[in-house]
Formats: sequence, structure tokens, C-alpha cells
Amino acid sequence: MATITLRDNRLFIDKEAAELLALAPDDRIEVRYWNDGPNEVTPVVGRIDAFGDCEGRRVSKKMTVSFRGQQAQVLQIYGTEFELSLMEGHKFFRMTAIKQSLEDSYLREAENDLNNIDKLPETGELDW
Repeated sequence: MATITLRDNRLFIDKEAAELLALAPDDRIEVRYWNDGPNEVTPVVGRIDAFGDCEGRRVSKKMTVSFRGQQAQVLQIYGTEFELSLMEGHKFFRMTAIKQSLEDSYLREAENDLNNIDKLPETGELDW
């Protein structure tokens, strides 16, 4: 499985992802956001030649890319670990979250708590 992980202000590109993207040190990649339909946006990644008009981020010898500030904050909305899959008809890859961000985990937990609120007794005392 080809994965990219966002951690410590860097994108960590595993061996499979580097091969899939055909990356070598000093190549440049770009992360953009693809509109999949109404209210559906997906992060995508590719070499700069897949997008044509961008500078991109330089890939280090260790297959990492500096990714900080607003870029990192926006990507964290979608997750912190991603599986890559080729988008048909394009030269870039969909980044599907396999590990949600910590903030998203808290939100899901809170949502589950709210969904289970009807399971509390209507009257009487709670057992503590």
C-alpha cells in the first residue's frame, strides 16, 4: 500500500508511494484539492508536471517534503495518513485518509456520545 504521512511539519513518502509517483530526490510535488462534487473535496498529490503551472515542494533524499503552516492545517482536516490511488484520466493521485486527524477523532467521539444520549434513563438517578 502506497502511503504518505503528515507528521512534524513534513510529508513522509513511503517507498511504494515514491515508486508510484516516480519520485527521485530533488523532484518536486504538489498537494492540491479536487472537487468531487457538491461538498466533496479530496486532497490529491502529484509531480509538478501533473499540474503544469506550479513550483511545488522539493523532495529530500529521505523522501520527505517540508509541509508546514496553513498547508499542513488544511491537510490535517482530511487526515494525517493517506493511501494513494491513481485518479483515472489524470497524472495525479487521490489521497484517501486511512488515519484521521486527532481533532476529527474527537469530533467523531462527541458525535457518538450525542447519538447515544437517547439511551440514558428519562427519569431517576444515574448509577455512578
